[in-house]
Amino acid sequence: MFKSLIAAAAIATVAMPAAATSYDAFSSFDGTQGAGNFSYGSWDGSSFTAFTGDTGCSNKISNVICLGDLPGAFKTTSGAHQSGTVIVPGDALILHPGPNAGQAAAVMFTVTNAADYNVDFSAFVADNNPSGVNLLIFSPTFGVSFPVGSLNAQNHNVSLSGSLLGPGVIAPVGFQFGFAVDYDGSYYNDSTGINLTVSTADAPGGVPEPASWAMMVGGFGLVGGAMRRRAGTLATA
Repeated sequence: MFKSLIAAAAIATVAMPAAATSYDAFSSFDGTQGAGNFSYGSWDGSSFTAFTGDTGCSNKISNVICLGDLPGAFKTTSGAHQSGTVIVPGDALILHPGPNAGQAAAVMFTVTNAADYNVDFSAFVADNNPSGVNLLIFSPTFGVSFPVGSLNAQNHNVSLSGSLLGPGVIAPVGFQFGFAVDYDGSYYNDSTGINLTVSTADAPGGVPEPASWAMMVGGFGLVGGAMRRRAGTLATA
């Protein structure tokens, strides 16, 4: 009887869904790479290059901690405020692209716990006189990126959410993906507010076999396509 109870308890423990874990780019950003599993750098269309530190960005926007220069990633240290034409948000990061092609400012997430992940991303104009930017979802793991929307004086907001690789598909340790802000003809007045949250699904799952990588590649392509379609519905401020 005692052994039966132990066995039943063990089965119940295995069957219980895992508690969701949430990673938030804004709250974790502290001016260092890897905080909260997020890295910051530039995306050139096929590869990610991490910023090596504050190489001038603190001179661009007042009262922030930051990484890079232009491109760069910024977070307020004094709440929401105005800095030149930049409307610095109190609850979102700012990404600003560089002046040349291949200098999209990017935030990237690295999986350290194999799981099924959901993604919530939003972007908004953070400048009084926006020149316009293009938004991308990318994966250095696959060396690909997909357009997911654009921001300009007419379209001030984009919000996207969904399953990373498809419902029930486990992202393995080391998998990387992120979002990038690219200039659209000009890099002036391109400050863009960013929120990115990555959460594990409330369900147990196994580590995928190597053969399932082909499915993951296809899944990531489907995610990019779905997000492109959803980006067609923009909330205009």
